[in-house]
Amino acid sequence: MKILVNKGRNNSSSSYLNYYAVEENIHIMDNHLGAISPLYEFGNTFDEIIFYHIDRHYDLGGLNEYHYEYILNKKSIPNIKDLDSEKSLSGCNIFLWDNYIHLFYEKYHRKIKETYFITHQTTQFNYKWRIFNELTIFGLIKHHLIEKNVILNIDIDFFFFENNKGEIYEAFSDILITEFSKWFTNNKKKFKLVIIALSPECCGGWTQANKMFKKIFPNLALNI
Repeated sequence: MKILVNKGRNNSSSSYLNYYAVEENIHIMDNHLGAISPLYEFGNTFDEIIFYHIDRHYDLGGLNEYHYEYILNKKSIPNIKDLDSEKSLSGCNIFLWDNYIHLFYEKYHRKIKETYFITHQTTQFNYKWRIFNELTIFGLIKHHLIEKNVILNIDIDFFFFENNKGEIYEAFSDILITEFSKWFTNNKKKFKLVIIALSPECCGGWTQANKMFKKIFPNLALNI
């Protein structure tokens, strides 16, 4: 595995990228904001894109005028190491953990033929998608994958739940997690791009995120 960023187990929050590694077509990061880089590269390369998003959240945050510089080719997406330091004139970070999908869709919506969102459906968004499908994790495991240019975008926080007291614990049984792991392994060759975000704060910390990662992806190694 090629490690491009490793700042240690620091706070990720909405805009800090501490870890980014690549193994073949699999991109692993602590903060989902890093997904914009492989997504844009994929959009520049392939047509007829199918997008699966497995995450506790929809990650469909809004855009502002600075994002359209990237959508309209006035600016290029920064190097992965510089993504979390790219700021607007007001000093706010441009790339965040919840706006990368919206940015990707605005740029490549003519190429994206299907989108599937597998979430906890606990957040809202005010954006009208031309193509939008929702599945449960149970439906996904039984879902027939269209073998085109498939992106699988996973956030480990999907496998955790946070109650109204702020307590975080595993959301699914080990049996279901094992079934999902088998589903991933059996379909791995169908995915042209796999993005995995750890989101440690949403999983109860780095240790919990790492533990869940190993359950789901026993053949991948994290060195952080």
